[in-house]
Amino acid sequence: MEIIEVLRGLAAFMVAGFHVASAGFLPKENLVAQSFSYGWVGVNIFFIISGFILPYSMYVSNYSIRNYFLFLKKRIIRIEPPYVISFLIIILLIAFTRYYSPGSASFFSMIGHVAYLNAFTGEPWLNIVYWTLAIEFQFYLAIGLLFPLLINKKNAIQITLFVVFLLINLIPVSKNLSILSSYFNFFMFGILLFQYYIKVIDKIYFLIFLFMLLAFTTWHNNLGLTILVMATLSLITLFKQRSIKSKPLLFLGSISYSLYLIHAPLGSILNSLFKRIISNIDLLTASVFAMLGIIILGAYIYYLVAEKPFKKISSSIKYVENILKPV
Repeated sequence: MEIIEVLRGLAAFMVAGFHVASAGFLPKENLVAQSFSYGWVGVNIFFIISGFILPYSMYVSNYSIRNYFLFLKKRIIRIEPPYVISFLIIILLIAFTRYYSPGSASFFSMIGHVAYLNAFTGEPWLNIVYWTLAIEFQFYLAIGLLFPLLINKKNAIQITLFVVFLLINLIPVSKNLSILSSYFNFFMFGILLFQYYIKVIDKIYFLIFLFMLLAFTTWHNNLGLTILVMATLSLITLFKQRSIKSKPLLFLGSISYSLYLIHAPLGSILNSLFKRIISNIDLLTASVFAMLGIIILGAYIYYLVAEKPFKKISSSIKYVENILKPV
């Protein structure tokens, strides 16, 4: 679905813009800084997209519970090598340059990046976006096991599942930890749209569940994020069957994971360099767009070298048989 690709690209660009322009580089009252100040919501868009597209891709790829470890293998091959490479690059930056300083780089902090253990220990991440990858990986572990229930058409099962999912969001979690339950309601929106899309739930159940989830998100998070959810779901619904002819948006989507991984360390280096040579606030403001252009170029190169080969390998792995369909 091209709309998913476009939304991924926009979400990654929003987060990159937030970290480059609004995380201390420009004064808070600066118009460009204010324009990107809500770019962090791109993370929530990623969670909604994952909730929809991951079970949908499993459904059309003939996933069954017996393929659980094969599913994890596909995900690990697709996601982990670019993550590990970016981590090693950051280690080199910390060791041999003075332009990137993510804070604590203790031995335990670095070891905790293996299997995303820092999500459970509270140790700091060397890349500010890694915590979201930890939550995504927890979702992978869960969705592979929950998938048979998600496509079961029995109303009692779907009602029970929805209530249980909603209650998961109320599990108290320390703010220092990156646990799936803290953001699970955003994944739920995507799951709900998936279930409606493949006709596991009918329109009435979908609208009831959606209204309850929107009300919960407004209470649990805020109205702004509820509006963001509605906009994201609306775009997926409106454009899921349509071809999107914008090559720049599709290009941005194709490199979105690489853009997401490298924008923070590369942006930090560029911030330091540009502040050293530019003092005029107008030129600094204009330099934000130059930095974003450089970051996009870097992401494209990173995509070709560190992501695309593993993406192809992951896509070549197929599930053997289709024994789970809506029942």
